[in-house]
Amino acid sequence: MLRTRGRRPRGKARDQKSICRLPPVEFCRYSGIKEEMRMKPLLSMKSAQDLDRELQAAYHFAQDGLMEIASLRLWEQIKKVLETHAEKRGIKAQQLSVAAICGKGDNAGDALAVLRHARMEGYEKLHAVLPPSETLKENARLNYERGLQAGIRYQYWAQDRLDSLADFLKSMDVIIDAVLGTGVRGPAEGQAAEMIGLLNTVSANGYLPAAMRPLVLSIDIPSGLGDMWKADYPCVRADMTFCIFPLKEALFMPDARRYAGTVIPIHGVFPKEDSVKKARAFIEDTDQLASLLPPVMPWAHKMQRGRVAILAGSMNGAGAALHCVRGAAAAGAGYIALFCDSELFSPFLSAAGDRAIVRPYSEENFKPEEWDVVIAGPGWGRTQERKMQLERVLASDVALVLDADGLRLFANLAESRMNPSVRNRSESGSSSAPLVLLPHPGEMKDLLKVVAGSSGMSLPADQVLSVSSQFGAVVALRAVTTHIAKPGGPCIVHDGFSPGLGIAGSGDVLAGIAGGLLARWIAFRRVEHLANATGGEVLVQDAFHAVRAGVLAHSQAGRMLFHERGWFSPADIADSCSRLLSQNGAGNAEI
Repeated sequence: MLRTRGRRPRGKARDQKSICRLPPVEFCRYSGIKEEMRMKPLLSMKSAQDLDRELQAAYHFAQDGLMEIASLRLWEQIKKVLETHAEKRGIKAQQLSVAAICGKGDNAGDALAVLRHARMEGYEKLHAVLPPSETLKENARLNYERGLQAGIRYQYWAQDRLDSLADFLKSMDVIIDAVLGTGVRGPAEGQAAEMIGLLNTVSANGYLPAAMRPLVLSIDIPSGLGDMWKADYPCVRADMTFCIFPLKEALFMPDARRYAGTVIPIHGVFPKEDSVKKARAFIEDTDQLASLLPPVMPWAHKMQRGRVAILAGSMNGAGAALHCVRGAAAAGAGYIALFCDSELFSPFLSAAGDRAIVRPYSEENFKPEEWDVVIAGPGWGRTQERKMQLERVLASDVALVLDADGLRLFANLAESRMNPSVRNRSESGSSSAPLVLLPHPGEMKDLLKVVAGSSGMSLPADQVLSVSSQFGAVVALRAVTTHIAKPGGPCIVHDGFSPGLGIAGSGDVLAGIAGGLLARWIAFRRVEHLANATGGEVLVQDAFHAVRAGVLAHSQAGRMLFHERGWFSPADIADSCSRLLSQNGAGNAEI
């Protein structure tokens, strides 16, 4: 990043001068710019309903008026999809046959209004399958009556007509799902569950190519999905979800993500500022990678680019240690050491000696305070000896990244609330060094066991924010979507998984990248004399940025590799991340 032109005014402090050399996200911290305003807020279903009611009261909207605005915005985006779908089939969009399958509530009203807007633009093959009209709620019934006037064809739900309804829906080009909305609590039941089952049967659960089945478009959320949703609950499998902005947290639950398909935000209904105020979770902006990286200092020698110690590997998990080393090297850390069991010294030296110093672990060889970051866990094992080694690091004042076996050991230690090593890290102000936890869903369950009130938490944002608060840690729940939280929030959600990343060793590379980037941030502050001025709180923010940058680079590398090469290895991920991180970090370089 270029230095600010002009001379520094007299009287300005040294750390003020240094601010001009920080990346954009770092600068936001000092300038008061809200980073969240640049990202898409996510709301729980309850918060979305509260926002709906507050908007009606503030602007004196009738519910029907707000529904009309929402349906127009929905139609603008749905029309684009219909036009593209028709083009692929070699027909005009107005020739498509479209059916909405509706429940009794407001989502049904939205869908019926969308059909009416389509009718006004010349679409003729428009149908709706819905319960008897006398069972519809007020706004759904109002749009039902308007649809009658517009010429929408209705069929009524009856359990004894399921086979004929299935045949009818299979003949459609497009099906709009509007069975249930944000008011769902628990699993769908009765008629709603039957509708969801029928729709999924007709669409073959999305497994057949789109040309061989109807395209399924969900209004706001796939029917059946809710804040308390579980994997065995009925849920529509949509190709696309047209979600009224702000987006809903439940869409990005790891187990639920595949049901939403492509998520298209529908803007222009709720003010963004009001949405941001209610949000505790946000979708990561994929263009933010460069701004999350520590500056590159051309004059810095190896010790000034971050010192990383890696405690990893065992006779049963040697490869994980090597992947972690590759990740730390890809992050640009200047001095990396792998501490291993003595019997693994020679093979590790041969395999990793070009990227890291390899040393047999001993208390004399390994002193936590000599390192900017310690990464512990990949392929490490969970013996009593390992637990003692982890306690030693936890008792020190060094930044710590825990993954895999390190997380399992940490969770085991945390079950004893009197354990001094965990307490040192958890109690506010007892350590200025950040703690980073990188669990997958199974490891997250172990961590949640020691968090009070966690048994009823379904939303991943609740889980990561609770674990983050419990341990004073930056937490990244790694799955199809990745949820990243720091103490006090917010939770940042990354939605960009590639199937190629589902390979053993992928997470070990990510742990190395996160640790390497954090070490670089800490080294930058040490060299620039910023650490004392900012303290532990900003070092936690640095850890937050390091993990987010690591997740972004890891995801982008996975997508690029899968597109260019097909299946790939963890070593390929590290090499691709190295290129991405160096290319994006070049914009933060001092010149």
